[in-house]
Amino acid sequence: MNSINQKISNLFPSSKWLQNYSSANFKSDFFAACIVLTMLVPQGMAYAMLAGLLPIMGIYASILPMIIYAFIGSSTTLSVGPVAIISMMVFATLNPLFPIDTVAYIEAACLLSILVGFISLLLGFFRFGFLIQLISHPVIKSFIIASALLIALGQIKFLLDIPLKANNIPEFISTLIPNIHLSNLLTISTSLAAIMILVCIPKLFKNDVIIKLSPLLLVVCSIGIVSLLNLDQYGLKTVGMIPSALPDLKFPTWNIELVKTLLPSAFMIAMISFVESLAIAQATAIKKRDDLNSNQELIALGLANISAGISSGFAVSGSLSRSVVNADAGAKTPMSGVISSLLMIFVGLYFTGFFQNLPLAILAATILVSIWKLVSLVPFIETWKYSKADGLAMLATFIGVTCIDISTGLVIGIILTFILLLWRISRPHIAQIGLVEGTSILEMFHVMM
Repeated sequence: MNSINQKISNLFPSSKWLQNYSSANFKSDFFAACIVLTMLVPQGMAYAMLAGLLPIMGIYASILPMIIYAFIGSSTTLSVGPVAIISMMVFATLNPLFPIDTVAYIEAACLLSILVGFISLLLGFFRFGFLIQLISHPVIKSFIIASALLIALGQIKFLLDIPLKANNIPEFISTLIPNIHLSNLLTISTSLAAIMILVCIPKLFKNDVIIKLSPLLLVVCSIGIVSLLNLDQYGLKTVGMIPSALPDLKFPTWNIELVKTLLPSAFMIAMISFVESLAIAQATAIKKRDDLNSNQELIALGLANISAGISSGFAVSGSLSRSVVNADAGAKTPMSGVISSLLMIFVGLYFTGFFQNLPLAILAATILVSIWKLVSLVPFIETWKYSKADGLAMLATFIGVTCIDISTGLVIGIILTFILLLWRISRPHIAQIGLVEGTSILEMFHVMM
């Protein structure tokens, strides 16, 4: 009987915290959920747009995945939902295959999420979590920095209101130069004002609540100004009409050829989603004393992505910013994620119409300011100092992502990771030690590499 209970406890970590759940825990979780919601609404819509999808799909992708993860995942505070890097990978996968804003594109995004989920689920079920963790941290860090740079460049088309492609830097430059003269002055002004507000508020105010609420306050104020002055009639593009309804639970249209086409990208998204989520969970695990299990995380993320795919969402992962805010706001259990998702249902049913006058430039500015924090040369310099080989792997991954495309860059990084691993295994560090003459002290006197 004990073994059965242990298996249930391992499969459903929620069984541990649900047993002792109290009203005090609920109050803390509810407060944290409300704070996270203020970030999740604008971020979800912005990251859906980043993936080339309708803003409402960002809300849909924030409902079932959070509920599923809360009961299956092993982290107390990890906030699962739309994130920038995964959204960018979704766009990079689907953009060459289907026109944006078509039913085929949306169906493929849902199918991709389901494939990501099944891959994660299988890897977790067969306990292959350790394999993904073999990929070197420098390569993953380089991939994230390069992807963040491409995401930032991709927002320029919304900040200037010009046709632009940013699958890689050469493509970005080649489409920016001939179209820069088409920039909309009102859009540029809106973008600059939004960026200045988001950058300056953390410097002017030391109150954490104001800083965390600033993106939502910006969204609300911009909607009010656009509605009052009818700025959409002067060329300022807005989100437009968003349906006020919950998604139907259904399996997207698919065929075997499309599945074969999407599988390689689905595997890469599953891998990055897992690595990113586990790193975030580990960052908060010490304070919360979470007992993390990499295979359990794969299973939880797998089910979360499957639920996103069947509920008109797209691929999801753990969010660093929302997870940190969730922890800092005092979340005691994963119930905070359940509460956030229930509040998102309320938003999806009654408040989507409020966002129809939200300028796309505001969402783009929100993405740009949040993602730019990830772009840094420091990790490259630090890695180069302690390992030239890892430094070269980082550089090759960065060049592959920014100059070719995301998938190719990641493949380059993975290949170099395993080449370096084999090279290090073939050259073990062997030290010979012996007694210093006339003493009982051991000292290393010969090293072989």
